[in-house]
Amino acid sequence: MAQEAARGYEHATSAHGGFRLARAVGVGAVIASALTQEYGAGINLVAPNSAGAYPRIENLVPVAMLVCGILLLPKVALFMRFSAHMPSAGSTYAWIGRSLSLPVAFVVTFLWWVGLGGSLGVLGFSFSTFLANAFAVGGWPGGTWLTTTTGQLVLGLGAIWFFVAINALGVRSYGAWVQILAVLIFLTAAVVIGYGFATTPAQFLGPTAHATHLKLTPPARPPGPTLSAFFSVAAVFVFAYGGLTAAPALGGEVRNARKDLPRGLLLAWVTAVVLFTLVAFAVFHAAPWWAVRDLVHHGHSSLATVPGLIGAVAPRFLALTIDVVTAIIVGKTINPALMAMSRTAFGWGEDHLLPSLFARTSAAKVPVAALVLSALLGSGFLIETVIEGFTLGVVIRSLSILVVVAVVAAGLLNVKFIQRRRFEGKAWATQIGKGWGIVIAALLAIIVSAIFVSSTLTSAGKALYLQPWLETLIGIAVGILLWYWAVWRSHRSGIDLGAVQATPPLE
Repeated sequence: MAQEAARGYEHATSAHGGFRLARAVGVGAVIASALTQEYGAGINLVAPNSAGAYPRIENLVPVAMLVCGILLLPKVALFMRFSAHMPSAGSTYAWIGRSLSLPVAFVVTFLWWVGLGGSLGVLGFSFSTFLANAFAVGGWPGGTWLTTTTGQLVLGLGAIWFFVAINALGVRSYGAWVQILAVLIFLTAAVVIGYGFATTPAQFLGPTAHATHLKLTPPARPPGPTLSAFFSVAAVFVFAYGGLTAAPALGGEVRNARKDLPRGLLLAWVTAVVLFTLVAFAVFHAAPWWAVRDLVHHGHSSLATVPGLIGAVAPRFLALTIDVVTAIIVGKTINPALMAMSRTAFGWGEDHLLPSLFARTSAAKVPVAALVLSALLGSGFLIETVIEGFTLGVVIRSLSILVVVAVVAAGLLNVKFIQRRRFEGKAWATQIGKGWGIVIAALLAIIVSAIFVSSTLTSAGKALYLQPWLETLIGIAVGILLWYWAVWRSHRSGIDLGAVQATPPLE
């Protein structure tokens, strides 16, 4: 049956005139693509600062990181199943569109696409921030300029468009870059883990208190962690594991996609859970949760980062090296994010939801127009982040990832139970819905997504226009308007979107 599914998919592909993307990378690129998008601001900045943002989490931040990763296993199982039988550049868009509904697929993945574009802006901003910290530690001139509006814009935009150039060289170039950077991640994480577990709280508190002039003492009677704070922090960490949603976008460019894409996703998930958990436990072993909380609350959030915490106890040369490498690691996260965004826009173009320009590829077999569109969105969010200090995209990113997972699960249940007759005779549908284990995974994915979404819909102390639920609704509304624009264009061009929905994606 699996071979029959493959023949059916390949027949649909050849009927459209062959592949426009290059099937040129292997399982290593899949793992590195997920890992390099995950290991960045999420673990270096968000994880330590969560102790300040959610003080009732107390000493359970590392546990929340582990639990979040484990609870994402049903998502990994779903993505592995769809990747094995419908590998696609559009990934989640193509899966939802064929298993459930094309309009739902477009609106949901548009929300995800905007959220990922927003994270590009924050990554560009964070790159300049981490690099400025490195200049300060090294005593180098120019560090102050990096924190100015001009410096942040120049450096952030430079990082985004540098990786546009890397992506434009072709998927082989992209794959080589992410694998080199994955090695850098492992080396840096090993240093952080080693120093974190080798450092006692007393060794950390002494120099930190001296540098900040704060009296860092444990609370006499801490109130204790709460379940709501725990799940709120765990939901925020979905941001850190976001690369697992983006990596399947390589489905049109992996040589043996049906085998290597699922295997790469599983190995990436295992690697991320182990690495993130060890780093989180190591950091909070050296820096007590109450000290991190006080640092954030007294305006020393730069110390509540992985390089800041390690830099307080490591030798100056090593602290400087960690700062520089962390800046590179945060900046490199732009690379896989651009790849995932561009391939999603390419998938929309292949299905005629965007003008045909976005389904074209260059001599290097790269969807350049889709890549530039993604970079322009990220650049816009960078400008907003630098000037206004917030971005709509990042606020809804975790929510959009959760919504995507829930809808992918709903698509599988639709194939297997609700609209079974619609999918009769479709080999890919038979394979995707095969077995009860995947049904359990789909149900668990919906439950986990619902729990996490309920923990992130509102943000205490934020203005109405910054509430995640409102911003998510705005994103959905814009997606619906764009969908009706696509329908209007399709009617004018004589394209039957119903026939598009009934056909497996081109690549």
